[in-house]
Amino acid sequence: MSVRTILLCVALAACHATTADPPQTAGLPSPPDASIADAASPTAIFHLSQIDETNLSLLPNGSFVWQIFGCDFSGGGDGHWITVAPGHFQLLPSKGKTFVWPGQGGVGGVTSVDVETTPTGELHTHTVAVTGPLDQSWKPGRVCAVCGGGLGPSRSPVLCNRPFP
Repeated sequence: MSVRTILLCVALAACHATTADPPQTAGLPSPPDASIADAASPTAIFHLSQIDETNLSLLPNGSFVWQIFGCDFSGGGDGHWITVAPGHFQLLPSKGKTFVWPGQGGVGGVTSVDVETTPTGELHTHTVAVTGPLDQSWKPGRVCAVCGGGLGPSRSPVLCNRPFP
């Protein structure tokens, strides 16, 4: 199975995922066209379920970008991905030997992130950071922070359709 086919399957599963809050599903990205030629168009967007807006975009040209926004701070990283086996791929830095990745209590330097696709359209990631191993589940769709005027978000992020990255 080709990398493009795997990502297309993940993206289609992500776009057809449902949530417990139907009004928020209107912001999920549309299913990608199988003939995507524009390398800047996201194939799939995923998010972490946490208070800060944290999104990951996988692009058909083999690159990725992730961003975090907490109303009073922002950050992120990018790199490229390679297929390791069907349904498994790895995120690697684009320059140098490490990149930052969201973790417990902030971001930390990693050399790679192992990713496994699930039948439900989620991504399960495993990372060994300076602080130790970290497993995460990334859900389909993009989220946006809800800022309330003070420091940090005023509540959990909501699904949205703002351009990303």
